[in-house]
Amino acid sequence: MSEVAPTPHPNEVVKVFIDFLLQILKEIMRLEPDFIVSVKGSFQNLQTELGFLTTFLRDVPMRLQFTEVNETKNILDDEVLEARRLNLPLSDFLRNFELLETKIKVHCITVSKLLGSVDTKSSVLSLFIVDSLLDDLEDLINYKAERIVGVKDLITILYEELTLLRSTFNDIAVARHIQLEELMIQTRDLAYEIEYVINSFPPIWYLNIRLPQILEKIQLIKMAIQEKNRTADAGIREE
Repeated sequence: MSEVAPTPHPNEVVKVFIDFLLQILKEIMRLEPDFIVSVKGSFQNLQTELGFLTTFLRDVPMRLQFTEVNETKNILDDEVLEARRLNLPLSDFLRNFELLETKIKVHCITVSKLLGSVDTKSSVLSLFIVDSLLDDLEDLINYKAERIVGVKDLITILYEELTLLRSTFNDIAVARHIQLEELMIQTRDLAYEIEYVINSFPPIWYLNIRLPQILEKIQLIKMAIQEKNRTADAGIREE
């Protein structure tokens, strides 16, 4: 009996479609540079907008619901068909992306009420990714500040909070390691989430939404650690 292939998440289906559109744009810009010279800037803006949609669709904690994914794909389908008929100016196409971004902002704020982390499907319990991320953030803050203009203060706070969280695990007694294993996993997975959000080069407005959400997750993990430590200390005193 042949194995049934798993059904891809709707986000992935739309992402494949967007990748296809991006490839078409690249080919048009490569093969017909003279034809698009008057709208080259709009083509580049369209590439940027589609690139952001790809980034957003792969940001797992922000995943769209099925109906929202369908709405996104329908917008793209309809407008691509119109663009092919030359009935839809690129400026109108880009304006509709602005409306889509507004919906994404609302979605991100709504989803933030249901905090979660990226599922890395890794069975190895290690905070190496956290250490590596801290090195990358330090390098970004000190030597590549031009990349984070507008969010440098937020990223600096993120670096400081993540450093404190990482040092907390260094201070934990070996006897409590098992009790805090779940929180170590959450911290590791959160580091993967941070790495993706920052390294995918999203627009500043998206970082201004996502970074505070991530900082809130760090605070929740720190509070959970403090609570477990209080419980463990109370148990030791009772003995």
